[in-house]
Amino acid sequence: MQMRDHEQEILRGKVPDIRFNINRLSVKDCINRFRFRKVHLAYLLMQFRLPPFFSTEEGYRVSGIEALCITLEEKVSFEGILSELDIRT
Repeated sequence: MQMRDHEQEILRGKVPDIRFNINRLSVKDCINRFRFRKVHLAYLLMQFRLPPFFSTEEGYRVSGIEALCITLEEKVSFEGILSELDIRT
């Protein structure tokens, strides 16, 4: 579903302009959030051959490292939910 131009402008006006900076994160934060150290994240970025930037249909643009971190953080978050539910097979 495509957003109309005026809807995109409204959304952009409500979303804060916050930039992701991997260098601001401590080693402990990286491991807790992504399960990797910064150097390993850079290695994954190169090995997966991710592009420098990703653009979404909604007009957002994120760096390759940010996209990788979003994906890894979602995985860690999902694993935490599963462990809280204590699902056993």
